[in-house]
Amino acid sequence: MEGDGVDDGDLEIRVRVAIADGIFHADFTGTAPAARGNVNCPLAVTRSALLFVVRTLLPDDVPTNGGVQRAIRITAPRGCLVNAERPSAVAAGNVETSQRIADTVFRALAEGGLAVPAQGQGTMNNVTFGGPRWTYYETIGGGQGASRGAAGPSGVHVGMSNTRNTPIEVLELEHPLRVRTYALRRGSGGAGTWAGGDGVVREFEALGPMEATLLTERRRHGPRGAAGGSDGAPGANLENGAAVLAKVTLQLAAGDVLRIETPGGGGWGKRQPEEARGAGGAVVIIPGLVLLAKLPQHTAHGTSLAALLLPVGILGTLEYYKRGQVNFPYAAVVAVGLLIGAYFGARLAGTMSDATLRKAFGVFLLLISVKLLATR
Repeated sequence: MEGDGVDDGDLEIRVRVAIADGIFHADFTGTAPAARGNVNCPLAVTRSALLFVVRTLLPDDVPTNGGVQRAIRITAPRGCLVNAERPSAVAAGNVETSQRIADTVFRALAEGGLAVPAQGQGTMNNVTFGGPRWTYYETIGGGQGASRGAAGPSGVHVGMSNTRNTPIEVLELEHPLRVRTYALRRGSGGAGTWAGGDGVVREFEALGPMEATLLTERRRHGPRGAAGGSDGAPGANLENGAAVLAKVTLQLAAGDVLRIETPGGGGWGKRQPEEARGAGGAVVIIPGLVLLAKLPQHTAHGTSLAALLLPVGILGTLEYYKRGQVNFPYAAVVAVGLLIGAYFGARLAGTMSDATLRKAFGVFLLLISVKLLATR
């Protein structure tokens, strides 16, 4: 946990998971003691977070009933962060600490070899505005972690939520606020075989004096990737462009701008090198046409380009798109480059003899091979 709203130091949640004889046992011995702020978590909420983790591991046809709950056992020192007792403050324990408990347990399972999802944004990004006779509260979505076989969705709540997305028109009609930006935070999801979902950017302009309170997480430590995937980008809170704490109360004047950038989800699986993912096309097709079909070098080049006139990449593109691995703006740039390069390349190849073109292409293949062999 990134502070408790009173002290800014990290608070450690430590867990050891053992699964034996039909019991899922989570031991939180070593977890930080209860904090001065309101991030403490009652044991009932800790149990709910464990139930969430177990639920994700079970087949869909297993009902969530008393039998599942009886399979969960918790050990947590009394008075610690995840087993808080009176008079510890617990308001943020439900909305924030519970998600960090789930993250920690998932990470323990990953260390044990289970193919669990990468971590999601892990915060509800609680934002509250208020003034004389009015208060407005909302939560903001972020990136969900990828899992084996699927990219993480963008701009969603992960783990818990109980609030709807307030329409901007309603917010601006009811309160002295203007929403300047509301968009996905492109590129904030972690890279991987399956990419993590992107976070959200939401920017508010105060139209009069008011108080704003932020209760957020993952501003220092981004959501962890899984199975070699990259971490998601941490979030950020900015007042007029200057960073503010994850948990803070601010006094805003008319014209002040509060910008919330929510975390992206972690990626799942190692991302392949660009050369390996792009291998194909000329590197595979042309040698095959020359060696197997016995076509002349010039004819092989022309035939491979003719094949590209058909929509041969649609199905492959769909598979990459499902994993969040297609960047359409860059695809458009590459397409223009291929169009121009194919034209001038064909004109240049036409000035060479068949033997010269074959040797030049062989050098190109050799360079590609060296590059692939040198890539870890």
